[in-house]
Amino acid sequence: MRSIGTTRGSSIADRAEVAQIGDLSALRIETIDIDEYRISRIAQGQGALVTVGALGERRDLRRRASSVILTPRVAPNGDRHYPIVIALEGGSADLRPGMSARIRFDEEASG
Repeated sequence: MRSIGTTRGSSIADRAEVAQIGDLSALRIETIDIDEYRISRIAQGQGALVTVGALGERRDLRRRASSVILTPRVAPNGDRHYPIVIALEGGSADLRPGMSARIRFDEEASG
């Protein structure tokens, strides 16, 4: 259960959303800061060490880049960043959507 939008005894409108259910077994991380200088050294399937600060250093997770997006996203200031997705299946039961993570890619591939 991700959130509940009502309390016990409340009146609700027809077809109103009253709860959100999330699948915590299929979490993923999407990077937001891989620039054009680093993207050529990162490939799909490349290993990565994921550290979720809220869980402490003892909770480092070994994962792989599941997708590398080839089209950059352009920020309002004009900066271009290439999203990389890392799947977290089988991760810690303590992981939650919205937690921050630090990702260190294994020896970035030489494009």
